Amino acid sequence: MVRNSLIHRALILALLCSGLAGAPAEARRPTPERLAALQQGRALWVKRDQLKSPERALKMVEDAADAGYTVLFLQVRGRGDAWYNSDLEPRADLLKDQREPDGTPWDPLAYTLRQAHARGLQVHAWFNSFLVWSNEDDPDEPRHVLNTHPEWVAVDGEGRSLADYSTAEITAARMEGVFLSPGIPAVRRHLTAVVHELAARSPEEQVAARLAILDTRFTPAWLAEHPRDQLIADVSARRGDEEPSADAARGLALQMEARSRHDVYDRLDRITAPTFVGSGRFDGIAPPANGEAMATGIPHAELHLYDGGHAFFFQDRAALPQVIEFLRS
Repeated sequence: MVRNSLIHRALILALLCSGLAGAPAEARRPTPERLAALQQGRALWVKRDQLKSPERALKMVEDAADAGYTVLFLQVRGRGDAWYNSDLEPRADLLKDQREPDGTPWDPLAYTLRQAHARGLQVHAWFNSFLVWSNEDDPDEPRHVLNTHPEWVAVDGEGRSLADYSTAEITAARMEGVFLSPGIPAVRRHLTAVVHELAARSPEEQVAARLAILDTRFTPAWLAEHPRDQLIADVSARRGDEEPSADAARGLALQMEARSRHDVYDRLDRITAPTFVGSGRFDGIAPPANGEAMATGIPHAELHLYDGGHAFFFQDRAALPQVIEFLRS
């Protein structure tokens, strides 16, 4: 009887921890307001000016989390510019002086992703596609699409380019600004490439993105001062070195398809065994908010938060002894 109970507890633990990970251990439950937000989803549209500095972006994320929002729609392309590090679009003017300590350009999208995931917020990119300019003066940036491809700009019924309109004429026509023409195939190809750029980053960028969600603290400066975390980062980076076989790639695709439709939240109350939910405070893959929701839905569950990310078992020495104690009790 004891043995069966132990196995039952171990299975419950394995199922929960496979999707969760998290500071010194403590058990807590979310407020009713937070739980309602997690279940319903509350979205906030975030204009690009909130990304002009790390301090402003962090405050925006903190304010959104404190207000109960769970989803951010982040404007990352405003007027034919990029609010992320791009090879296809010019960097937004307000970001020109923003750099990392090593001198490389600061990436507001990557930074906001780390901060938002650490607080259980989803982030979705919001692109202004055809609208590319709305200022009185023409763009100074040589790489801006109005300078590189003025022939892509939409024209009025008389064949006059919107780029030739004055601000007063734009306002009188009740337009927001200068638009590219969606009827031009080259425009559509360019915009498609811009969107795909975020999903088709280099292997180095993909590794950086994985590390950013494995533990939202994983910056070069953090890893340089924490050798154990550097070891975890190195192991994670090596996992993506080999190209998966056709069967492995197909299996992963099927797994992702199954996950996208798998939701048992409404059945969590059927779990009657004592349940240990472990979560890492800095997990960007399975944010602590997920653990909060699961612990609230399971009748006899305890939520334990640990000092780590998705690999908190290796980062927080308190995790494994507490799990063993739980299984023995």
